[in-house]
Amino acid sequence: MRYVLKSTERHTVVINYYEPAGNDDQSRMQDLISDAINFYIDRAVLVSGDKISLIKSSDLMHRELGQIVRDAVQYYNYKEIADFKGFSSDIKKKLQAIDGMSLNSPDWSQELKGNKLADARFFLVQNTLNDLRADLKDEIGLFTDSNLMVQIGSSETELAKDQDRLLNEVRNMKKDDELAPLEIEFSNATLNLLASEDEFVLPTYTQKTPDDFADKILAMLKENSAKIDAIRNEVEEIKRQPVSYDSAFQSQIDELKGMLNELINGNRPVSPAYVSNLPDGFDVRFNTGSTTLSLDAKMQLNELVEIMAVNPQMRIILTGFADTSGSRDLNLKLSKDRANAVRKYLISSGLEQFRILTNYFGEERASGANATERRVEVEFLPS
Repeated sequence: MRYVLKSTERHTVVINYYEPAGNDDQSRMQDLISDAINFYIDRAVLVSGDKISLIKSSDLMHRELGQIVRDAVQYYNYKEIADFKGFSSDIKKKLQAIDGMSLNSPDWSQELKGNKLADARFFLVQNTLNDLRADLKDEIGLFTDSNLMVQIGSSETELAKDQDRLLNEVRNMKKDDELAPLEIEFSNATLNLLASEDEFVLPTYTQKTPDDFADKILAMLKENSAKIDAIRNEVEEIKRQPVSYDSAFQSQIDELKGMLNELINGNRPVSPAYVSNLPDGFDVRFNTGSTTLSLDAKMQLNELVEIMAVNPQMRIILTGFADTSGSRDLNLKLSKDRANAVRKYLISSGLEQFRILTNYFGEERASGANATERRVEVEFLPS
């Protein structure tokens, strides 16, 4: 157990008690840091033509990535047993290799052109960044493993009655003045705690600068959340009238299949105009505590893939939900994993990643522990 002493405006001594973080706390911290780092990397990498470049120098990015870890630990009120010294030199080398990296592989065929060449370059970029993210996450895991402490409580003790006199002495103290002993009475339990290593933190005020990195990360996350809310509001505005999924949606699927047959037989080109009557969305259901897609769910998603395959401008947003059974943290992770399970299935079926947005709410919008809450909501976005 560890403690931290702080003085407050009421002139009391505050003792915060800490204990080693459990596996759940460590995993949560790793996920929070990884999400912030992934968001940072997405904003810092620029793909132009046949080359990848960084918008900042590799040295600066290496330092800022390390600062994300330190800021996150402080922001979420954890304590480290050993301070984070920054990411390894291997990470810096990977950043240097990415900056200016060519997207033309010598192993590719000379006939690889057009959309196929664009797809190959896209996957090369994703694989390169995923390798970087994996290495960063490994080093984050090494830092957080058995190295974090969480606050479990605190207590306050009033200073002596003549505290004003003592504080005035401190304020008026000059260089080389002799220090008088300060006596403070503590209980035996408190004295035992004070016998171990401590940190005495005086109240300070630090002017935040525009370079405060924690604020930058939080601002970017808020911006991303605002964009998702804006998209959802846009979807609501374009709704015209309620449409039944069982009738209208199935009708559009049947029409699509007929058009696909005509396309295969060479009779006529497919026009995306017919999708104007699609429903606003539909739900993919899950079993209790599960993130596995059922056969019915896969059939739904196969039909969705067919529709989006002949409408390249169509995009969707996947929103994961969970019911109220289980803990709040578990349900939040469960809703995220469900949305990612649907996203992974659609991408493996051939849809491009940029056409699929994801969001998740856990049990925030659930009204109970019924089957309708265990779902991923699929919504069509305006073209």
